[in-house]
Amino acid sequence: MIINLVIRGKPLTKSNSKAFSMRNKRAYKPKKYKTFEKDVALQVKREMKKVGLTAPVTSEMGLWKFYLYFKTKRKRDLFNYGKSYFDAMNGVLYEDDSQIYLRDCSSKIFVDKHCEPRAEIVFIWRDEE
Repeated sequence: MIINLVIRGKPLTKSNSKAFSMRNKRAYKPKKYKTFEKDVALQVKREMKKVGLTAPVTSEMGLWKFYLYFKTKRKRDLFNYGKSYFDAMNGVLYEDDSQIYLRDCSSKIFVDKHCEPRAEIVFIWRDEE
């Protein structure tokens, strides 16, 4: 089975996901990152319904394609963006991100000032029977 995800909205890197509270002396997730995770999960759930998935996949999933689209040419770290998306899909599309393996994976960052910021992610796996 294949699921082609187009997640709209500005991609957020994992390195922006923690802040530190001097008062509580603890790290926490800023509201911006919590909102990003909820938005990704909501969009993934919509795509899952389209292909007939009602629960997280339990088998291994191959990552086929991971493309990011931005409006600016700023240098970016593709792997930090991947972590933020894969963590946001934990428990939604799959039970744990340790199920993901690279399968002839194509990954790239595209820059076009006229495009809508988004991520395109394609997973492939065998149906569970």
